[in-house]
Amino acid sequence: MEDKRKIPRVLVHWHSAIVSEADGEPVTTQGMTYDISDDGVSVICHRSIPVDDVVTVYLLIHTGIEDHPELVIEAQGKVIYNVFSGEQGGFRLGIRFIKFAGASEKILLKYMPTNSGFGAPPHKTVPQPETTALPAKTAPAEDEAPATVRPG
Repeated sequence: MEDKRKIPRVLVHWHSAIVSEADGEPVTTQGMTYDISDDGVSVICHRSIPVDDVVTVYLLIHTGIEDHPELVIEAQGKVIYNVFSGEQGGFRLGIRFIKFAGASEKILLKYMPTNSGFGAPPHKTVPQPETTALPAKTAPAEDEAPATVRPG
């Protein structure tokens, strides 16, 4: 099957939380990213969220920087597709970013792996425990974002 995306995706496995509404109440679903680009993300999670729902997505980004090993970014997005994947152990949601909170977009672009030719330079990822509660920390203001550390 030919990939018709204008922006290539990067395989990355970051913890995520998706806040959606069910019966007028907010519901948080934790998952793991499968791939990402600067315009959207694919997340594997245990809960189905309807196509066209607008959700809030939190991503726990691994920076590889000792004093800021993880940052949480926040974005609003729209569910574009939702398929059950037995192979991946849950529902695979495609979410197109609509808007980012604060400096989240700049932080995402800064720390996105570069195996597709954009984003930050390659960096060492920090090993993660089996489960992580989100949101852990919020992204710093734009002028507080940590400098990129290039591997030596």
